[in-house]
Amino acid sequence: MSIDARRRVADQVLVRMRDRGSPLDHDTELVGLIDRWVAGEMEMDECYRQYLALVQSRSESFRNSIRTLASAPDQREATPNLAEDPKDQAPADAVEAELRAPD
Repeated sequence: MSIDARRRVADQVLVRMRDRGSPLDHDTELVGLIDRWVAGEMEMDECYRQYLALVQSRSESFRNSIRTLASAPDQREATPNLAEDPKDQAPADAVEAELRAPD
C-alpha cells in the first residue's frame, strides 16, 4: 500500500472516531504510531502491538495512581471539604470516599 493510500485510510479512521465521540488525533503517542505506519516504517500488526502496550502502560499508571491515593494519609483535616452532600464533593474526593467505603 502506498504512503498516500495509508494516509487516506488513517485520516478516514480518525474522522470516523471523531464523529463517534472518540477523537484519537489528540493522542500524540497514537498519532506517532499512525505516522510511522503511514511512512511505511512499520506494518499495521506492529503498530497495533505497540498501541496495546501503550494502553496497558497507561492503565497500569492509572491503577498505581489510584492505589497511591487510596493509601495516602487522609489530608481532609488540613484542607476541609465544605460540601455537605457527597455528590457535591470534588471528583477526587468522591473516588476516595468510594474506595474507603465499607462493602
